[in-house]
Formats: sequence, structure tokens, C-alpha cells
Amino acid sequence: MEVDKVIHLENDKNLNSLLKRYSFLEKHPHVETERKKPNIMFLSKKYKKFKLKKELILTNIDNYRGRSFWKLPKFFYQPHAFSYLKENNFIIYENSVLIESPKIGQEFILDLELVNKEDKKRILEYLLLI
Repeated sequence: MEVDKVIHLENDKNLNSLLKRYSFLEKHPHVETERKKPNIMFLSKKYKKFKLKKELILTNIDNYRGRSFWKLPKFFYQPHAFSYLKENNFIIYENSVLIESPKIGQEFILDLELVNKEDKKRILEYLLLI
């Protein structure tokens, strides 16, 4: 993702202008509820809306314990390639990997340059579903 705008949401003026331009963000968790400061939203240069499908939900909805608990295809088991995730954040479960995201935030970076060629291809194919 290439960042286009960084918006500090604790400023009401920023929030109002954000919602005028991007009304679909009204129900976004960082907008809808009070957050600890800093409450920052990063908007990408390119974005698209999509129809919600179960395959696109990262949260583990089969055993819901909060938004910090994710369920992804097994080829996302790449603890060495994720920012601030460690081996103990990952559990292999059948054909999936369960990931517990640290409480510092759900946003993270997956460095595909650190992923083997086969898994990198599968991850990119999966992301194209979005």
C-alpha cells in the first residue's frame, strides 16, 4: 500500500473533512468509537470497496475472541516476515494459521521478500481475491 494521507482523528476538524470525502468510513472502528491517542488513519492512494465475503474476513469468526485473533490460510504462517509478530503469535490449525495480533494494533506489514517463492505466489493469489 502506498500511503496518500495520514489523518490524526483526535482532531474533530480532520474527522469531519474525512467523512465528507470518504463517507463510507463512518462505520470504521477508528471513527465510530473513542480511541486512545494517537488515533491515526492511513489512507492509501488506491483503494476500492468490495462486497464482504467470508473469505475476506481476517478475524477468526469460527471461534470469536475479538478482532485481534485472526484465521488465515496456512501459507500465511510466516512469523519471520511479519512486522512485530513473533513465533508465539502463530498456531497451525488444520489448513489454517491462527494469529494473535498484539494489542498495539491490528495493522502489520508482511515483507514478501522474506517469504519463499511458492508461498509468496499463493499469498499474492489470495490477496487478489480482495
